[in-house]
Amino acid sequence: MVTAFFRPSTQEELVAAQYIFAIDHDVGEHGFVFVEFVADRSPSLDCRLINSGAGYRITPTRQIDFHVAFGISRDAPDVIVGVGYSARFDRLFGNAR
Repeated sequence: MVTAFFRPSTQEELVAAQYIFAIDHDVGEHGFVFVEFVADRSPSLDCRLINSGAGYRITPTRQIDFHVAFGISRDAPDVIVGVGYSARFDRLFGNAR
């Protein structure tokens, strides 16, 4: 996945991009594990991480997960630890599907 960020309030860092390459695998009926390479690039930043974690799908539209990331470039933090909860809202703007 490639994401571009446009920040008009910061003229010296007007454009930044994030590149993600992810591999995931289901574990059982509700669980999953993943590993991903993340790169954040801008004119003054070169942040690269290896991120990995696991999650549990509570329902088809809700999940909890945790991850640990390790920086592999000079601009990256040494370690990041995170816990998350995600919810997907189907048909939020009508019957799109």
